[in-house]
Amino acid sequence: MQEMFTAVFRNIKVLLLTIALELKAAINVLRKPKS
Repeated sequence: MQEMFTAVFRNIKVLLLTIALELKAAINVLRKPKS
């Protein structure tokens, strides 16, 4: 039971990290628009 919870928690953490990185990249693109 706890192993499953740990796996789910790890997946959520990876998902949040991925979303954060994509948001950072999107913000960089918005700040520096390509002419």
